[in-house]
Amino acid sequence: METYARNDTHHLKPLADKLTAELEGKGRLAWHQESCARLIRDCSEIKPPNLDLAWRMKGSHRLTRSGLAVLREIWHWRELEAIEANKPRISSCNTRRWWSWRPPRRRVARLNR
Repeated sequence: METYARNDTHHLKPLADKLTAELEGKGRLAWHQESCARLIRDCSEIKPPNLDLAWRMKGSHRLTRSGLAVLREIWHWRELEAIEANKPRISSCNTRRWWSWRPPRRRVARLNR
């Protein structure tokens, strides 16, 4: 495996030199360096998750407003339970979707107030 990796990287320096020479010949080296710097900067930036979209799931666009409210509350409950249990998942997507489409009447009555 080490030999394979060593042979694989053996060609990288000559290839980089050849591509750099081509970019210099076309007057595009500065452009390429700026593009790479921008890409590195953009990809290095840690963006906070959009919590208003994080709880959405496939098929949620078909839910009523009260169903979306139930889905969102179930998602938040699941997140809290997962944090307390130190587990990534507590309930499956299908379970949350089922509760959103068929919410208990009491919960829907509270949401519609």
